[in-house]
Amino acid sequence: MKMSKKIITRFAPTPSGFLHMGNVWNLLFVEDFARSRGGQLWLRVDDLDRARYRREYAEDIFRVADWLGVRFDNGPRNVRDLESNWSQALRTERYREALSVLAASGRVFACTCSRRDVAAASTQGEYPGTCLRAGIPLNTPDVAWRFHLEGTPGAAHPVVRRRDGCPAYHVASIVDDVDMGMTHIIRGRDLEISTHVQRALAAVMNGEFGRFGQITFLHHALVTAPNGTKLSKSAGSGAAGLLSRRAPSAEAVRRAFRSWRETQVRACADDDFGPGL
Repeated sequence: MKMSKKIITRFAPTPSGFLHMGNVWNLLFVEDFARSRGGQLWLRVDDLDRARYRREYAEDIFRVADWLGVRFDNGPRNVRDLESNWSQALRTERYREALSVLAASGRVFACTCSRRDVAAASTQGEYPGTCLRAGIPLNTPDVAWRFHLEGTPGAAHPVVRRRDGCPAYHVASIVDDVDMGMTHIIRGRDLEISTHVQRALAAVMNGEFGRFGQITFLHHALVTAPNGTKLSKSAGSGAAGLLSRRAPSAEAVRRAFRSWRETQVRACADDDFGPGL
C-alpha cells in the first residue's frame, strides 16, 4: 500500500477506561486537523491488551464521539463492528510478521526480568539492560523481547513482544498506521517518547514498514487536572463520566476547546506544529 497524498489521520483510544477530557481534546484536535485540510479521519481502537479490555469502555468511545458530533470516515461503527471486524486481536499474525522482521535485524534480545525485577534494579524505574548481553535464545519460553535502543531517557530497550508472546503496543501501532495509510499522527506531548521509539523500530524494520518514517507527527499540549497532573484513564480521570447530567454540553466543550487551543497550545511537528491547527 502506497502512502496517499491525501491527508489521513486517526483517533486511536485504548478501551482501558472511560474517556476523559484529555482524550476529547485529542479527538477534537485530530478532527479539526483533518476537516480543515480536506483529509480523512479514521477511528482505530487499540484493543490489543485484552486483559484490560472492557466492553463498556469500548462503548464509551462511540458514545463520546456521537455526543461531540464527530463523524469518522473509516473504522468501526460500533462495538459489534469493532469486535467482529476491526479488533487488533484479528491482526495478530500480521503483527507477528513485523516481529519476525525485527528479530532478524539482530537488535532484539530476550529478557526474563519481571516488572518487579526492573523496579528493584533501577531507581528511575527504567530497564537497566540486565539481559542485554545474556544471550538468552529468543525462543526461550516465558521471555519478553526487547529492542536494543540506548540513549533515550524513559525508553531504553522497549518491549516489542510480551512474555505471553503477544506483540506489544509499539509494534501493533506501527503496523496499523502503515497498513491504514496514515499520513499524519496527532498525539499529546506525553507520547513524544513513543514517537521516537516507533520511528527507531520502523527504521530497523525497513521495507514496507519503513513507510512509517514518512508519517508526519504532531504533538500538542495536554489538558491537566486542577493540580497540574496529567489526566489518566487508569487513575479514573474519566470515571465521573463525560456524559453525566452534570457534564457541559458538547457545544460548550467545543467552545472551551477552541478557546484553550488559541491561548495555550504550544505544539510541534519536529520543530513547530505550525499555525494551521
